[in-house]
Amino acid sequence: MNVSHFASFNVAGGIGLLCATLIQELSRRHVNLVFNKGDRVAKAMAARLPPDTPVIRYKAPQGVKLPAWVPGLREWGVSRSLTGLPRPDVLLSWSQLNAGPLIAAHRKLGARAIHYDHGSAWRAMPSRSRLAHLAACDGVICVSHATRRMLQLRWGVADISMVVQHNPLIHPLRDRVVIEAPEPAVKRRWRLGVAGRLVPVKGFPIAIRALRRLVDGGLDAELHVLGSGMMQQDLETLVEALQLKDRVVFHGFVDDMPAALARLDLLLCPSFRETFGMVSIEAAAVGCPVIGSRVDGLPETLDEGVTGLTLPCTEAVESLTTHPGHSSISAQVYDPDTDQLRVPLGVSPVRLAESVAAVLGDPERHHRMRVAGRQFVSERFTLERYVDSMTRHLQSMGAA
Repeated sequence: MNVSHFASFNVAGGIGLLCATLIQELSRRHVNLVFNKGDRVAKAMAARLPPDTPVIRYKAPQGVKLPAWVPGLREWGVSRSLTGLPRPDVLLSWSQLNAGPLIAAHRKLGARAIHYDHGSAWRAMPSRSRLAHLAACDGVICVSHATRRMLQLRWGVADISMVVQHNPLIHPLRDRVVIEAPEPAVKRRWRLGVAGRLVPVKGFPIAIRALRRLVDGGLDAELHVLGSGMMQQDLETLVEALQLKDRVVFHGFVDDMPAALARLDLLLCPSFRETFGMVSIEAAAVGCPVIGSRVDGLPETLDEGVTGLTLPCTEAVESLTTHPGHSSISAQVYDPDTDQLRVPLGVSPVRLAESVAAVLGDPERHHRMRVAGRQFVSERFTLERYVDSMTRHLQSMGAA
């Protein structure tokens, strides 16, 4: 099978790294080439790609940028760039909703097209060109059940084959993670954490406010902020206002996220929107239970009450963040409780604090969650399982 991938490799983001990882695995038996939406390949991406993988700049396949407004020009450029390469069987568009010229050029060679949605169903607004992109595809791979429902409810997608394929744990499951036996009511400082880009959609101020309530209630805890981004100064200001400077640690960008997560007792994910929630899988893999928002695809990353908890979203966004209108907070989210769309809402800091206290106050329960999380990931989110499933999807959806 010969697979063309359309993705942005400019920066080492989650989607791009997953694309490069899949190409690395597929290359053992299949031929791959990349159409890069960007104008360069980030070092981390290049390190994962097999060295013989052709990478073609989509907007400038022959080195000269081809304007999108000239009808047929980019399709012609794509067709020229494919000359002399193995004929593709399928085009996989990684969350890109503007692959019309690519699809047309691949169609002429008898290839089929698949859209792989990792969040564009939330981020992008339905438009004529984007709906035409989806209509031109032979199938859609959705990163979560929530993604499939967003495409159906928000975009009106109906007459197209759709499958759900959860993201895998890219890093191997660590064998040397030690989960110690529970200790009865031991006096210690608990290590809570949040992880990801410091952007409004992640709802990190909720975790800081929950920490204040926990400390006021007598729980000795600290919060570790793993990540960097535009909200760091806002978060630091909130920490100072709540007199938590001695209990909140900002780590900045973290190179070894699994090691950082393994040092936590609980990971908090109070997001306003979460297409899937990869960090929840990464935490469970190292024995760190998760308490998060019951929104979009986040509940799909855990076994409710067994490996972690999700909490209902009941609070207005405006009451929980200083950036309620930020572009990262979409106009609509998917509510798994009602199977409908709704406006974004947040988890109550009070409810979050109560849930944290309940889990940490029961050492046996906390220990069971830690053990169950690793088992859950090893059974459902391994890279090997993902590659096998993706290969089947590409072969079935891409079959002429």
